[in-house]
Amino acid sequence: MIENYCLNFNDQKGKNKATIFQSKLGITLENVDILKNAIK
Repeated sequence: MIENYCLNFNDQKGKNKATIFQSKLGITLENVDILKNAIK
């Protein structure tokens, strides 16, 4: 779900979240493991 929604710039609703994750936290699909480990 994280990859398909929260970090997906092509998802109509998720693209805003993807922008925030990238700009504020530096989290992208390339380093999604950082986010996954943080929310375990």
